[in-house]
Amino acid sequence: MRIEKRVEQLRKQRLTRPEIASHLGISYNQVRYASQKLVHKGKLRPKTVLVHVYVAFIKQHMSNHPNQPVNAAEIARHLGISREWTRQLYQRVKTE
Repeated sequence: MRIEKRVEQLRKQRLTRPEIASHLGISYNQVRYASQKLVHKGKLRPKTVLVHVYVAFIKQHMSNHPNQPVNAAEIARHLGISREWTRQLYQRVKTE
């Protein structure tokens, strides 16, 4: 099976790129390249490719500022995404 097909299946299972790379025994860059090709072909949405990066940033922000409420507007500005999407991602992180 081609790398792209395997990456597509694992991405749909919500695995991150590093997890996919270790699972398949290939380099991170090969996974990144395959993900980009899948987005270009329309098999993966760009949002699903980036969601892991955004969630990781929100988790890091929460751990760095444990006593402060999350400012969705500030995080959205930093990541270049909408406040609503930031709020949705925060809700996902909060339930994990």
